[in-house]
Amino acid sequence: MSTRLSALAGELEARYRGGVLGVMFGSGERRVQPFGRVRGAGGSRPARVDDRFLLTSVSKGVMALQVVTLAADGRLESGAPIADRLPGFGVNGKQDVTAEHILSHSSGLSGAANTAEGPLAGLS
Repeated sequence: MSTRLSALAGELEARYRGGVLGVMFGSGERRVQPFGRVRGAGGSRPARVDDRFLLTSVSKGVMALQVVTLAADGRLESGAPIADRLPGFGVNGKQDVTAEHILSHSSGLSGAANTAEGPLAGLS
């Protein structure tokens, strides 16, 4: 790990109780480094690159750009249920949620719906 990434790791682990993934780009190279700890069935353990993390608000801008681009290309109907394209999304009452609902914060989903679906590897 580079000196710069090591310094960032120390700062993140000191500030945050949970795990995070740090991603750095430079010199044509991408580095992904887990920091901190995550909770599992057996207590906490060091975060790993393959752990799932909630993105919540971080993903909103990315999704908006993707939806607008796909709609402009005629490859997505923003008023159609997301589950039409991603069947795994249509669980826990989300079967009728559209991209328009998500982008306008009108899906009616509770905070409990904002969790990973299904079992997590090694964390059941």
